[in-house]
Parts: sequence; structure tokens; C-alpha cells
Amino acid sequence: MDFIYSKLKELQSQISENKNWNISWRLCSFLSNFVKINNPKYVLELGTSNGFSSLCILRYLNKNSCLYTIEIDSKRFLTAKKLFNSLKIKNVIQLNREI
Repeated sequence: MDFIYSKLKELQSQISENKNWNISWRLCSFLSNFVKINNPKYVLELGTSNGFSSLCILRYLNKNSCLYTIEIDSKRFLTAKKLFNSLKIKNVIQLNREI
């Protein structure tokens, strides 16, 4: 999924410009490879932020699999929602609530 990798690079370059809580590039690579190797059917992410770590997971997540991601902050939730919509990602279920 080259379009996801391109978006990850773009988001990574904006880290100092925003106040989102993004994981490191190294951890992103780990998550991507973990998903690639284990091929999970479902993934649960706590804390979506701007969607950066979600994209790390989605990079190799099978289209028949699903990422459930939960974000408490409404502004970050909407930022991630716009990101997923712009990339036409369908296998994400977002929840905006406190757990």
C-alpha cells in the first residue's frame, strides 16, 4: 500500500508542527511488520490521535481484517476520520469515547 506509506511520511514530517501524540518511525515499522507477519483478523488501537499509528497498522492489514480504534478527543477523532476518508480506507471502525 504505497499510498499509505506516502501519507505516513507526510504526517511524520509534520510532527513538530502539531500537537498530536504520534509514535516513533521505528515503532511504526515494528507495528507494520507485526501485522504483516501475524495477519490478524481484528486489531484494537487505544488512542487514535491523528491516525498515524493507525496507518502503520493498516499498511499491511488484510482488506478483510478490521482495525477498531478509539479516541477520546473529538478534534483528533475528526482529524483521523478525515484522513481515513481521504485515503478511502474502509476497514477501520472509529469510536469517539472514553473507555
